[in-house]
Amino acid sequence: MMSYLVHIGPAEEAGLTVDDVEDVLVAVAPIIGTPRTAAAVGKIAEALGLAIQLTSEDTE
Repeated sequence: MMSYLVHIGPAEEAGLTVDDVEDVLVAVAPIIGTPRTAAAVGKIAEALGLAIQLTSEDTE
């Protein structure tokens, strides 16, 4: 999960949106398979949640 968290900041700075992430997952799902896609979605969601939580704490 840490690798996902590390890449969220640079991805956001590059303009990547949640819709973009969704589009990529839909595109790679047939190639990598459902179990890997589901695992990635869980880790991405967890990393996004942590990133949002950390950002919220920084602004308080």
